[in-house]
Order: sequence, then C-alpha cells, then structure tokens
Amino acid sequence: MARFLLTISILISIFTAGLGYFNKQKLDTARWNLIKTLADLHNSQEALAQIRKSGTAAQKQLSETTVKLEQISATLLVTQEELKKAAAHITDQGTQLAARDLQITALQDKATVQESKIKELTPTAAPHSSQTRREAEWNTQLAEQKALVTKLQSQLESAQNRIQEYVKKDIERQKLQTRLGLEGKILAVNQAWNFVVLSIGNKNGVTNNAEMLVKRGSLLVGKVRVTSVEPSSSIADIISSSLAKGQLVQPGDSVIYEMSNEE
Repeated sequence: MARFLLTISILISIFTAGLGYFNKQKLDTARWNLIKTLADLHNSQEALAQIRKSGTAAQKQLSETTVKLEQISATLLVTQEELKKAAAHITDQGTQLAARDLQITALQDKATVQESKIKELTPTAAPHSSQTRREAEWNTQLAEQKALVTKLQSQLESAQNRIQEYVKKDIERQKLQTRLGLEGKILAVNQAWNFVVLSIGNKNGVTNNAEMLVKRGSLLVGKVRVTSVEPSSSIADIISSSLAKGQLVQPGDSVIYEMSNEE
C-alpha cells in the first residue's frame, strides 16, 4: 500500500511538473507575443508620426511655393510696367527729337525765305514803287497768316477744352463704376518708378484712374491712382503729394476705394 501511494505521489509530481512546464511555455509565448505586439504598435506610431510630419512638411512646402509664385508674379508685373514706361520714355524722346528736327528745318526754310526777300528788297533789284508794293503784299499776307494762326489756336483751345471735358466725364464715370469699400493689398512697390502692384483687378471692380487710400492698420499712409488693370491685379501710381510725412508705401499695406467728399 505504501508503495502504491508512493507511486501515485510520484506520478502526481511528474504531472504537476509537466503541467507547470506547459504553463511556463504558454506564459513565455504570451509574453513574447505581447512584446512583439508592443514593438509593432511602437513602429506603427512612429510610421504614423512620420506620415504626419511628411504631410506637414508638404503643406509647408506648398505654402512656400505659393508665396514664391505670388512674389514671382508681382516681380513680373513690376518688370513689365518698367519696360512699358521705359518704352514710353524712349518714344517721347524720339518724338521730341523729331519735333526739334522739324523746328530746325522750318527755321532754316524761314531764314532762306527771309534772305531771298532781303535780296529782292535791295535797291538794284527793282524800283522803289515795286518794293513798296511787294512790302504791302507781304504785310497783307502776314496779317492773313496771323489771323489764320489765331483762328487755329482758338479752334485748338476749344478742342482741348472739349477733350478735357470728355476725360473728366470718363474719369467720373469710371469712379462711379468702382465699388465703394473695395479692398486689396499692395503686392510690390517700385520706388524708382513710383508705382505699386495691387492684388485686385477688373474682376474685383477696379477701373482706370480710380484713386485708392493706402492704409497700414489704422494709419493712413497716402493715396495711389490706378493706371493699368488686369483681371486679378492692377498697377497704380503713388500720389507723392498725398504721402504722410516720413511715410513710404510698403508691400503688405492695404488699399481701399473710398469716395471723398470732393467727388
């Protein structure tokens, strides 16, 4: 009986040891799986953080690229305006030179005619009565030419007055077309040529010759006058006399159309 109980005790010990070993194996496997799961979770979190970081970097790069494109567009507009004004300046110089050439030619022709008349008025050229008659004819022609010049000048002044009236009416019409309270930003400033590039164009309601206030916060800096309008931007000259003392128009300043009491 004692041997039987000993045998049973040994078997139970062996079974218990086997069961303990089996449970230890399961516990080790569970621990290993837990460690692996935590490692996978950590890797996934790092990958997610990397993706978010990449997305933020991409958004930042996109924003920087957009800003650079806006700056390039503003620079292009400035360059185009500079070229246009330079071409206009060259054309004006050419016109002035041509006008001076015509004046010189006219003076030379006039001098030639006067020399010819002087020669004709010499005593050897004709009798005194003939000279007197010719002088009278020239005086009559001169008086007629003066009267014609006076008439032409009067007509020219009248035409200029009509043109000024038309221009004034057109400016008033364009001012009325510009929407009150229209706001925009100054994208670029060219101090040398005294003009700015605005962020608003004719699709926003901007028209030529419209005067706009320039503000920096609540501070009134001065005024600009629109000279060229594009769909999404426009060019405006800085009205130097409107600038506050010690103030300069700067990129980022706000512009607003606000009809004054004089208008």
